[in-house]
Amino acid sequence: MFTPSVTNVNVKVGELTGNSFNISTSRASPGTEQVFAAYIEHTPLSNGSFAPISYTVLPAITQRAFNNRLSSTSPSGVQELRNDASISAIFDSETEKAHAVFWTEDAGSITFPGSYFPSVTLTVNAPVVVIFSTLGGDIPVSDPSQTLEQPVRLNIVGTGLGDAPPTVIEMVFELPMEGYGGDDEHSMRRTRRNMYLL
Repeated sequence: MFTPSVTNVNVKVGELTGNSFNISTSRASPGTEQVFAAYIEHTPLSNGSFAPISYTVLPAITQRAFNNRLSSTSPSGVQELRNDASISAIFDSETEKAHAVFWTEDAGSITFPGSYFPSVTLTVNAPVVVIFSTLGGDIPVSDPSQTLEQPVRLNIVGTGLGDAPPTVIEMVFELPMEGYGGDDEHSMRRTRRNMYLL
């Protein structure tokens, strides 16, 4: 689904050979698989920059179910929070989770509906990936670049009801290094020496 404009989607089906070592630390030999690929040509604007593009993929859905989704107020159940050079973030209303990629250390923040607060705002000090559930539980934080050496600070602000002051929580994550670089660090499952509530 594209809103408010449409574009062409290119579809390919066939065998492709790839090497996992090119995108990770895997030592597995190259493999060949039957692959279905769909992609969008993201052409530059007249000034050479690229406009943000968003889309939703709904696999294995009938035309009738697709049309029913189109007529609903939230066809995908996913709200785009931000999509620019600094942050790519969505909020899934069905799971009540925010998924965010902070591309730069000074990316800014995202705000989304909360379960216990009218809204929640997240800010981080590093380029990381964060998944935040408004229902509580773990907060996975990961550095896919595997290059961060400093702790990651996650600032969470929940707005108060009425005249109540906001709730502010800061978490510090020590991300795995060396052979474990790129793994995520959870806020609750790991040992307390790796996470501090300030």
